[in-house]
Amino acid sequence: MEAYEQQNRNLIEIAALVVLIGFVMYLGGVFHELGIISRTPVALFAPPSPSPQPTLTSTPQPQWPDKLIAFVSRRDGNREIYLMNADGSNQRNLTQNPASDDSPTWSPDGQRIAFISNRTGKAEVFVMNADGSNLTRLTDELEGARWSSLSWSPDGRYIVGTRLTLEPPDNLPTATSLYLIGVDGVNRLLLSEARISLFQAQWSPDGQHIALLGNQYGTNILFCIDPSGGNPVVISRSGGQSIPTFSWSPNGQQLAYFAASTYRDGSYHDQLRVVGWEGSGERIILEIEKSLSSQYNSLIWSPDGKRVAFFSAHEGYPQIYLVNQYGSGLARLTNFVESGPFDYMRLTQAQALSWSPDGKWLAVTTYDGTDYEISVLNSDEIDPNLETTTVIRLTFAEGIDSNPQWQP
Repeated sequence: MEAYEQQNRNLIEIAALVVLIGFVMYLGGVFHELGIISRTPVALFAPPSPSPQPTLTSTPQPQWPDKLIAFVSRRDGNREIYLMNADGSNQRNLTQNPASDDSPTWSPDGQRIAFISNRTGKAEVFVMNADGSNLTRLTDELEGARWSSLSWSPDGRYIVGTRLTLEPPDNLPTATSLYLIGVDGVNRLLLSEARISLFQAQWSPDGQHIALLGNQYGTNILFCIDPSGGNPVVISRSGGQSIPTFSWSPNGQQLAYFAASTYRDGSYHDQLRVVGWEGSGERIILEIEKSLSSQYNSLIWSPDGKRVAFFSAHEGYPQIYLVNQYGSGLARLTNFVESGPFDYMRLTQAQALSWSPDGKWLAVTTYDGTDYEISVLNSDEIDPNLETTTVIRLTFAEGIDSNPQWQP
């Protein structure tokens, strides 16, 4: 009997469970019709959604010109002529001599480099191939002479240079001379002056004239001379002004130069001028009024003749500037400050600024607080807000790297 009752109870419980399940299913249908619940299955432990992948962007790499840069380095303990690619790679010593090698100057075809060396015990002019081979001495000096201001003729046959004569035993300067140094070994005197110090000789791009500065009693005179000889033609007399540097236009018809003067109240008035090679048509394209004395020891016309780059401290700290050939569009290319990584630049020669042949890149010597290094900047990428462009450092050696010169 008890077994029979237990069986009935089990049947009742099963029936109740079936009724409950049916009721629940009925309610589910009602709720679904009302939109309260969905029959779509939901995963209780769904895998996490994949994180969005970041968009990869790369910094545009500079489009380096297929040209080399020659420069002077003291990383080996003495001055040597070095060469590197436009991006700073493959730096190599071309001269490899314990003497002092200086003033690298490219031939117009970019295949040879002239330079000044004292490896014979005297300052001499040498020429070598761009890879350092075929070294040739072009001068045979006596004691007491010093060469400077080398500049090739456009046809590559001559190098014009200024020679300073020193009187022993104190090596006091007695005269300066202008020479045509023949690559074939034949040299010719063009001009000799005992009263005027000659410097910065530059051959015109058309090969017709040689311009140079002469200093007499503290006054600079800019003049031209015919390579075949004759009397020099005075282009500009500075009077009370200083002419620290100049540059030929690419067509060889004009020269740009700075003229700086001091007012009676101690302020300064500087002018960037352009003049024809024979001294005609002089015009002022830029005037700078300031309270500080400036340095204008580098000035160079762009290869396309549309712009002039120069180095100046008229805003209180040395910077590189760019101005159009007619004086408009003055822009500061650098923002060097005392606390910055490039807080000062040393321009070691009159033409220390050097344009790449495509007119986009300027090479210059910069100082990072420890070493003097070679850097470049792209003149076509001026920040419109800061009016500056990025300075890219190319050399990182200990010591002094200076006087960068782009291969033509």
